Amino acid sequence: LVSYPDTDAAVDEIRWARSAGLRGILVGSVEAGLPSLGLDPTYYEPIWRACVDEGMPVHLHGSAGPQDVDMTLPGGIQVWACEAIFYAHRALWFLMFGGVPERYPELQIVFTELMSDWQPRALRFMDYVWKDSFVSAAGSLLTKPPSEYWERQFWVGSSILSSAEVAMRHEVGVDKMMFGSDFPHPEGTWGKTTPYLQAAFGGAGVPEDEARNMLGHNAARLYGLDLEKLHAVGSRVGPLVSDVLQDPGKVSDPHVQSWLARPISPV
Repeated sequence: LVSYPDTDAAVDEIRWARSAGLRGILVGSVEAGLPSLGLDPTYYEPIWRACVDEGMPVHLHGSAGPQDVDMTLPGGIQVWACEAIFYAHRALWFLMFGGVPERYPELQIVFTELMSDWQPRALRFMDYVWKDSFVSAAGSLLTKPPSEYWERQFWVGSSILSSAEVAMRHEVGVDKMMFGSDFPHPEGTWGKTTPYLQAAFGGAGVPEDEARNMLGHNAARLYGLDLEKLHAVGSRVGPLVSDVLQDPGKVSDPHVQSWLARPISPV
C-alpha cells in the first residue's frame, strides 16, 4: 500500500516491496489536496518510474476517494455502496488523459474489485472525447485512442463476476480479466466457490481456454508467476477445470443467485 503525500517514501516502499517478493502495489485514486492524479506533469512521475523499474503493476481498488458519507445514518451504507466504485473509476481517465500510459508504455495498471462492466462504455466515450475536434483542440497527450492503451497496459481484477459480466467478457477482454473470490470477506465466495464457478462459467458455456485465462493464467502472466508450480498446487486443492465447467442447471443457493444477478454498475 503506497500513499501519495510523500513520493520519496512511496518510491522507497515500492523498491522494498519488490525486494521482499511482492508483485504489485496499491495506490489511491484522485485525492483532494494533492496535485491532480496523472495530470500533474511531475509530482507522481517518481512513483510510475519506480513501478516500471521494479516491474510492479499498479492497482486501484474499491472505496478509493473521499469518504464523506456518514454510514451511521439510515441510508448511508446504501449511498456508500453506490459510490464506492465511482471514485476509483475516475482514475482511469485521469491517468489516461494525463498521458501516463503514453510516457510509461511498460507500466501495467489494474482496476480490481471495481466491477467488470463499466470499462467498455467508459472507453467508448473516452475514444470519442479523444477524437472530438472541439475537445481535442485543447491538445492531447495521447498519440493513440484510449482503447489501444487499455489493450496494451490495463487489467481487471474481476471479483465474483455476475452473469452480465461473464457475458461481457469479450468486450472487457478475456485476456484481461482475473477472477477473485474476495476471501476472507463475508461477501466473498469462500465455501461456495466451486458451485459459484459452475453457475457462472459452466452454466454460461465458457470455453476451457477462456476459463483458464480468467481463473489463473492471466494473473500468472501479469505477475510473472510460475505456472508449473501453481499447477502442482491447483491439482491438489482444486477446483479442477472439469469441476468448474459443469452446468449445474437451476441454481438454488441464494448467495450464488445474488452474485449472478447483480446488475451492471451505475457509474
